[in-house]
Amino acid sequence: MMGYTNDFLFIPPPMSPMAFPRSPDLPFPGPTNRLSQSLLHLHIVGSTPQFTPISVSGSPIISDWMCRFQQQKIPPNDLDTKSLTTVLRGMRLTEDQLKANSFPRWKDGDRTKVVVEPSFYDFMSGRREFIPDDDTRRRCVRCHAPYRLPTDGRKRVDFCIHHTKPPVYSSDLRIHPCCGRAQGVAGCQHSESHVTDTIRESVLLEFQATPEPTGPGDPRSDAFYALDCEFVYTTVGKEAARITVVDSYGNEVMDCVFRPEHELVDPNTRYSGLTGEEIAHTDKKLGDIREMLFKMVNSETLLIGHALENDLKALRIVHDNVIDTSVLFSRSTAEGRCFQSLKSLAREQLDMDIQSEAGGHDSAEDAWAAMRLVLED
Repeated sequence: MMGYTNDFLFIPPPMSPMAFPRSPDLPFPGPTNRLSQSLLHLHIVGSTPQFTPISVSGSPIISDWMCRFQQQKIPPNDLDTKSLTTVLRGMRLTEDQLKANSFPRWKDGDRTKVVVEPSFYDFMSGRREFIPDDDTRRRCVRCHAPYRLPTDGRKRVDFCIHHTKPPVYSSDLRIHPCCGRAQGVAGCQHSESHVTDTIRESVLLEFQATPEPTGPGDPRSDAFYALDCEFVYTTVGKEAARITVVDSYGNEVMDCVFRPEHELVDPNTRYSGLTGEEIAHTDKKLGDIREMLFKMVNSETLLIGHALENDLKALRIVHDNVIDTSVLFSRSTAEGRCFQSLKSLAREQLDMDIQSEAGGHDSAEDAWAAMRLVLED
């Protein structure tokens, strides 16, 4: 059986030993082959840095309270950056790992449709992440009640009573940590609508690949960034509404709130840190976000994140060069492979407290934690 705690996801051993393949230079448990201090000369600090625009001649800087973007230039002769990138490439997920961890991959050579392999959790639970567009049946991810998507695409009021945290064992009882009530007792929170994280199959036709390098001197090819998104619920499911990209110095080189493609149902403030007002006041859309991102990311750029497959699926992007800390720090146990949460890893490895209950998740903080996990011992 699959089991949950607050900080871990345990997955029983897969049917094939190759379901979680790894490069021989990435021993488990954890990335013990850490980067040498001679390469790690970067300005790593213990807290999340604030956005500080750096004046770079010829580089566009966009900065307002809803969207901040700074296209950085990497000097072609920056050997330290290139050397560090070379070392980091040894931590990339293999093609088998990308597929096994549900990253979007092209279905065929013409690159018109992607395929996402079901995770082992989806396989065991029977959950389908993508379903035909004409199937409007859904199950609320909060209260687990069945419902149907509105045929007119408009928000519908459906009283939803739920718990904000799944039950865990306390002595011989299973209780919800959010309120201390036993499993099976009525929820402690209510919302105006049911929500789902199931995705329509037609979305698989909307993906783009990160652009190819413009040539051997393309500075994006030697860059590496950490990326994280925050998610909201809309009438059709879960969509990204904020993206943050940080560099190895902790600079937020991109931090934008943008409008989801469909009508907002719930900003998911407890976890996203976003409000409906913030989303309503931005004019940026997903296409704008990808265009901005591709100014500093090409197909060779290393992207770092935690469970990055979720971010790439939400951004409708296919990217090959990925370092995922959820896989990098996973380990084998008697119960199967254990994937730690980013919050748990940040606390244990970095003595860093992230994802506090008060303000919700902070994508800048989460991206910076993932970057530090890769760069630091």
